[in-house]
Amino acid sequence: MTKPLHSPRSPFKIQPGLVTSTMILMMLTTSIVQAEWNHFGYFRIGSNFDNQASCFKLPGARTKYRLGNECDHYGEMAVENSQAINADYTVKARVMGQIYFENAQDLSQYDAEWNQYMIEAQNTTNQSLFNGSRFWLGKRYYRRKDVHISDFFYWANNGTGLGIEDFKLGNSQLAYAYKTNELDNGKTLQSHDIQVYDIPLSTQGKLNLGIEQQSADQTGTDSGLQLHAQVHYAFQKDNFLKVTAQYGEGLGANLDMSGGQGKTTRLIGEGLIEITPKNALFSTLVYEKTDQQAEWRSLGFRGVHFFSQHYSLAAEVGHDQVSPVNESTRTLNKVTLALQWKPKPGFWQRPAVRLYTTYGDWNLAAQQAGLAGGTTGAYGADRQGFFTGVQIESWW
Repeated sequence: MTKPLHSPRSPFKIQPGLVTSTMILMMLTTSIVQAEWNHFGYFRIGSNFDNQASCFKLPGARTKYRLGNECDHYGEMAVENSQAINADYTVKARVMGQIYFENAQDLSQYDAEWNQYMIEAQNTTNQSLFNGSRFWLGKRYYRRKDVHISDFFYWANNGTGLGIEDFKLGNSQLAYAYKTNELDNGKTLQSHDIQVYDIPLSTQGKLNLGIEQQSADQTGTDSGLQLHAQVHYAFQKDNFLKVTAQYGEGLGANLDMSGGQGKTTRLIGEGLIEITPKNALFSTLVYEKTDQQAEWRSLGFRGVHFFSQHYSLAAEVGHDQVSPVNESTRTLNKVTLALQWKPKPGFWQRPAVRLYTTYGDWNLAAQQAGLAGGTTGAYGADRQGFFTGVQIESWW
């Protein structure tokens, strides 16, 4: 089953020139009478029974293990118009909006914005040089890859721009994108992103490669580089194994489109094993190091057992460890048990209605860094806590 196109609040800002061009093209596309309309989206809504409880995220870690540990509401909805222009070309226009409540207990504070608006033209003829290629223009989620159980979009250089995807190179494919994003310092980050993917390794394995050059001024002195390599093995059912290595420096040190400095190396492993139709296990391992010798290590598992057609028990265990420069190592352990209802068995089946209880414990260094509000937060001087709640999550 296809996973959702959801993400946390988008940091990417609008580029007026490209927006104008995109919207004009979208209006031309949607003016065609015989058009096919589709929609897709994602949402999660939940509440802790203890309104004073706080979710657990280790300061310095990029993500947290999310089952029973999301103290927010988030939703996004996309509408897509598709039209076959002739036998050779199909044109699509997509608009997606999002709404984000950072505090699930306070519905008066929220952010809403457009996180995608784009147009795409696909060449479908078998005789063309651009056989199967897709040309796009606008703001979009760009070829995102994530660890689902931690909502970690580790290769997701979203932005506003234009590009081409699925250009055939023998048995593999090529994508190129020019993207921009306005940084917090007022500069505009410019990116040239090249990816070669679906390179065959075996009947089940493929290699994906990416290189991205970034700059934020015309002289190129303020620049950055990113390198990505991923081995992806897909097995029967939804089983898979992915191993990803990444390197970023300069503006690319954050390994996204937000700018950065220094150097970062990262290694990610993730996999799903559906042993039987009633039992599944998702696991992940992350190691990241910056040139300032700050390290982040993360290990997590989520297992699901269906004991009937609709009901299942999910258990998630996660460990995060951050070692900042010249500071004590911070640690966080988090465990969640959740009773779930789904329309039918399957790890990816949604919607899911959950009743959960979550427990976390952390060390003194994590408390001093402000985990759960530190000593003045929800758990006071304690370095452990738990909360119980309900959540509905769905995508379509």
